[in-house]
Amino acid sequence: RYGEGDEVRPTNPYARYKAEMEGELAKLREAADVLICRTSLILTLDPPGKIIEFVLRALQSSDGITLFTDEPRNMSFSDDLAAALLELSSPGPAAPRGLLHLCADEATERYSLARRLAANGVGGAAAA
Repeated sequence: RYGEGDEVRPTNPYARYKAEMEGELAKLREAADVLICRTSLILTLDPPGKIIEFVLRALQSSDGITLFTDEPRNMSFSDDLAAALLELSSPGPAAPRGLLHLCADEATERYSLARRLAANGVGGAAAA
């Protein structure tokens, strides 16, 4: 886990692109009030987003699924993220500016996410 003040060390082309865009936004910050929000894996239940849909299809299939346990992510649900962004976007002198990690406090890997979805019957998924 790393914080807003830690050195950015992208490990793949997508991460390098994100870091490059963040650098460009940081240049804007010098001329305007800008808040850069870093997110992690964004989940949507209704309608199911790509990751949730993938997991639900696999849980409903007899083919099984392989999910990793060594890639913990601070996943956020899209509704929670949208509410936080709305709250943070209010104008005024007290509005936050700079760089902010905006994600769930709890790190979870996709295997645990699938088990939680199944345990809660999300999308008709049944616990295996």
